[in-house]
Amino acid sequence: MSKILELYLGMLSDEGVKLTKDMAVLEVGCGKGNLLFEMNEKGYNVKGTDLVSYGYEVREDIKNKFLPIIEDPYEIPFPDNSFDFVFSNQVVEHVQDLDVFFKQSSRVLKKGGCSIHVFPSKYRIIEPHINVPFGGVFTSERYYKIWANLGFRYVGQSGTAAEVALENFGLIDKRTNYKTRAQMQVFLKKHFNHYKYIEHSFLRRGFGRASNYLSGISNVIPAISTIYGILHTNVVLLTK
Repeated sequence: MSKILELYLGMLSDEGVKLTKDMAVLEVGCGKGNLLFEMNEKGYNVKGTDLVSYGYEVREDIKNKFLPIIEDPYEIPFPDNSFDFVFSNQVVEHVQDLDVFFKQSSRVLKKGGCSIHVFPSKYRIIEPHINVPFGGVFTSERYYKIWANLGFRYVGQSGTAAEVALENFGLIDKRTNYKTRAQMQVFLKKHFNHYKYIEHSFLRRGFGRASNYLSGISNVIPAISTIYGILHTNVVLLTK
């Protein structure tokens, strides 16, 4: 079993939810469908969806489990109350209209169902897409150029500092939509009966020394998991 599937199953288990093979599952933002393929191979009743305009080509052996998101107007292409569990990984920060996204996620979720979304924080110390310190907070070409001159670039990125800064600005400006927790709360309260952040479970079930170390500390100092969410990764559980 892949680490990422083990992580989601573990987080659900921590919340008292056992994902059985007869439960309907949707991965929003499934990309090429690798996790979709794994879950299907393991017998889960799973579907996937994503924006085809992002250029992802879903693998051939899973295309029968995939439907593209309808982009104008935005719609998840499944009927109301279709899924027991809806999840995404590193997707929410790219969604331009979060109100519609969560409205649609709630619409396809069954009453009593739940949803987990994992996504980087606006205040993440190293912005993960452009590899710039606090690149989700300070979003100007001038700021990005300073860091490009100091060698902060993502793997394989080339060009002058000005070219890198322009590329990074375009990516952050057009393809991300970072929100604070206070801003997110508006959408979550509007479309779900209940929501809570579960970074403690993410750290407990996560992989790597850092997660294990922080999980141990958060058992003693619970605020550590909240700080982790604010400065690194948000993990939100939604119920309908």
